[in-house]
Amino acid sequence: LPLLVVWYLLINKMYGNYRDTLRSTLDRNKSADQEDAKSYSLNSVLEKEVESNTDTRVIYGLKLMEKLEPALFENSVLKLIQSDSTKVKDFAHDKAKLLDLEFEKMDDQDSEVKKLALQAIGQSEFSEVLSIPSSRLHNMGTSIKVEDRLLAAKLLRRLIDDDNIFILLDLLRDPDPQVRMASVSTARKVKRIETWPVLIEMLNSSTYAHAATDALIEPGVEVLETLETAFHRSAQPQQVQLKIVNILGRIGGKEAFELLWKKIDYPDRKIVKMILQAFRSYDYQASEEEFATIRDILEAEIGKGIWNLASINEIPDNKTNELLIAALKEEVASNYDHIYMLLSLLYEPKSIQLIKQNIESGTADGIALGIELLDIFLHKDLKPKLFPLIDDIAVKEKVKQLELFFPRENYEHHETINYIINRDYNQINRWTKALALRSIENLKGFKVGPGLVAQLFNPDPLLMEIASWIIYKKDKRTYNKVATRLPEELKRNLDEKLFGSYFFDSEKEDFPMRIDKILFLKSIDVFSSISGILLTQIVDKFKTYKIKDGGDLELFDEDDNKPIFIIGKGEATLYNEDSPIKTLKEKEVFGEIFSMGSEQNITSLVVKGETIVFQLSLNDFFDVMSNQSELAQEFISSVSKKFTEKIKT
Repeated sequence: LPLLVVWYLLINKMYGNYRDTLRSTLDRNKSADQEDAKSYSLNSVLEKEVESNTDTRVIYGLKLMEKLEPALFENSVLKLIQSDSTKVKDFAHDKAKLLDLEFEKMDDQDSEVKKLALQAIGQSEFSEVLSIPSSRLHNMGTSIKVEDRLLAAKLLRRLIDDDNIFILLDLLRDPDPQVRMASVSTARKVKRIETWPVLIEMLNSSTYAHAATDALIEPGVEVLETLETAFHRSAQPQQVQLKIVNILGRIGGKEAFELLWKKIDYPDRKIVKMILQAFRSYDYQASEEEFATIRDILEAEIGKGIWNLASINEIPDNKTNELLIAALKEEVASNYDHIYMLLSLLYEPKSIQLIKQNIESGTADGIALGIELLDIFLHKDLKPKLFPLIDDIAVKEKVKQLELFFPRENYEHHETINYIINRDYNQINRWTKALALRSIENLKGFKVGPGLVAQLFNPDPLLMEIASWIIYKKDKRTYNKVATRLPEELKRNLDEKLFGSYFFDSEKEDFPMRIDKILFLKSIDVFSSISGILLTQIVDKFKTYKIKDGGDLELFDEDDNKPIFIIGKGEATLYNEDSPIKTLKEKEVFGEIFSMGSEQNITSLVVKGETIVFQLSLNDFFDVMSNQSELAQEFISSVSKKFTEKIKT
C-alpha cells in the first residue's frame, strides 16, 4: 500500500509537470511575435506585399492596392514618399501628384487639380477658384467637357455645402468613368450622408465597388444604420450584402460587431464566413453569451468535415474520380481552416495558431502535441467531437468514434455521388457538386431520374450545363422532352453546345462549357494552386472568342481596365496600334496583373490558325478578389513565385 501511494503521487506529479510544461509552451507562444500565415482580410494581404523588402514586389502590391483598396493606397503612397528605395520613392511620388495627395494645398505647379483649373478658367487667378459660387460649379458640373466635370468633382472636396451637394450627386452618376471615380473619391473625403445611398448602389458594380467601399468605410459608425437598412432591403443582391458585411467588419468597433453578430445565423454560408473572417481579423473573442452560438457553428463544421472525409473513402480512388477526390480534399481543407478560425474566436488566437501548425505538420508527434495542447483549455463537450477528427487515425475509425454525434451511414459509390449532388450549398460547394455530376458519365447502369432532371433547371449555369450533357448522352429522348420547358434562348445555347462538341473528350478543344474552362485554368501554373471553387468565380466572368486563322479582335485602350488574355488554343499576337507587343501560345497568360512590371496598352489581337481566346476584365477579376482574401493571398504568392523563378533563370 505505501508503494502504491508513492507511485500514485509520483505519477500525478509527473503528469502535473507535463501539463505545466504545455501551459508554459502556450504562454511563450502568446508572448512571441508569431504571425498567422493565413490572412483573413484583403487589406492585410496587400499590406504584407507592400511591406516586402523587394522593390518590385512593393510596387506590384501598390498597383493591386490602388485598384482594391484606394484609401489604403493613398496612405501607403504618402508613407513611401520617404522610402529609402529610389524606385519605390519615385513611383509613390508620381502617384501622389496624380491624386493630388501631396499637393492638397494646391500650391504646386504640377498639381493635377491646378492644371485642370487653369485649363478651365484660362489665365485668371487660381485663388478665385476656391471661392466660386454654386452656379459656376453647377455649370462646370453639367458641362459637355469631361475636363470641366472632372474639375468640379475635385473642387467639391473643398467647396461642398448644402447648396451644391446636388452637383456631387449628379457627378456620382456621370457617364464618364474618370469623372465618376473622382466623384466617389470626393464622396469619401466629404463624408456626406446624401451620397451614401448612391455609393451602396455602386457596390454591385465591378468598376466602382472598391472605391465605393472605401467611401462607405470612411464615415465610421455614422453610416452603420444606413448599411444595416440596405443589407435587409428586399431582393438585395448577394454581392452587395457581402460588400456590406465587409464594410461593417472594416469599420469595426462595438456597434459594428453587434450588427455583424445579429447576422451570425444568416442562411447563406458565404455571408456567415465573411462575418467570421471579420471577427477573426480583429482577434475578436466571443463573450460568454456568444460562446454557445460559436460552439454550435463549430460542431456543425466538424460534422461537415467528417462527412466529406467519409465520402473520399467511399469513392474509388482511380483516374476517373481523381478530380472529384481532389475537390473533396479541398472541401476538407476548407472545413479544417474554418474550424481553426472558429476556435480562434473562442480561445487565444496565437495558441490556436501553434496548435494548427503542429497538427498540419502531418507527423504523429506533431499531431499528438497539438491535441495535448488543445486538451488544456478546450471545453469538455467539444473534446470527444473534435479530437477524433484531427487525430492521426484512419478515416473509418474517425467515423466510428464520431457516429454518436454525427451519425452517417456507409454508402455505395453511386449513393455518395447522389448525396453530394443534392447536398445543400451550405454543406458543400458548387465545384464539388459539378465534379460529382461529371462523374455520372462513368457510372455503369445509371439511369436518368427526377433528381438529375431537376438539375437542368438549376439557376447555377455550371451545374445546369453538366446536367444537360449527362441527360443528353444518357437519354436523348428525355432531354428533348424536358428541354422544351427551358426558356427559348437558354435551350438554343445549350443545343449549340451539346450538338457541336464532344464533352469530356480529352481531344476536344472547343471549351463549350464552364467546367472545361475551369479545368483548363487548373492546368496553368499561375492558377494551379488556387482552389476550384475560387476558379469557378473567375470563369463566371470570362468572355470566350473563337477566331479563325488571320482574324483579329479589336480592343479598347482602357488604362484602368486593361483586359487579361489567356490563350486556350492556337496562337495570338498582341498589338499596340501597328506595333507587335507579344506573341502568346496555348496556356500563356497576358496582363499587367500577372507581371511585376508594366505592360503596354493593347489595341488589337491577331491570331494564327484557329484560336480560342479567353478575355477577363481586370475590374471583374478584382471584384472576385475583393470578396476572397484567400484568392488574393494565393494569387499574389503564385505571381511572386513565378517572378522569383524568372529572376533565377
